[in-house]
Amino acid sequence: MEVSAPAGDRASVEHALVAALLAADPGEISAVAVYSDLPRPPAVGHGATIDFHDGSRIFLNHVR
Repeated sequence: MEVSAPAGDRASVEHALVAALLAADPGEISAVAVYSDLPRPPAVGHGATIDFHDGSRIFLNHVR
């Protein structure tokens, strides 16, 4: 799957990756928290936490 977003625009890349993940989800994702959409983003300002129904969790973030 190809994901594209404007170069240098981390929030767009973040949203594109989450959209691709949600599009491929067979129903196992229970919740997604997109960091740039939070009222007060965490120390890692761009990324997402993806929670699954089985209790597992993925932390997706951008590191240079």
